[in-house]
Amino acid sequence: MLLLIIVGAHNQITLGFLLGFSIFYHFVSTKHELHRQQTDLIKAGFLFTLLFLPCANLFCYGTLFAFSVGKIDGVINYLSLVYFTITFFSKSSSNP
Repeated sequence: MLLLIIVGAHNQITLGFLLGFSIFYHFVSTKHELHRQQTDLIKAGFLFTLLFLPCANLFCYGTLFAFSVGKIDGVINYLSLVYFTITFFSKSSSNP
């Protein structure tokens, strides 16, 4: 994302391709590395991993998508939406 800001508009197609390739690589490598014998998953516990990893990946992909659509303003709007969603659900779950 930082490269897209620094380079500007003249190389955005190339940088967009590289960003897409890196997202694809991350997706494939994450799928490949998730197996029952991985020591990090055993240490953290499968329940925590099952709950945390999809949320963390969706958050990162959402940030990248927000940037690709709306640049910095899109990321700010996305992070605000995530923050208000989390605070809303945490307040409603704490009030019976």
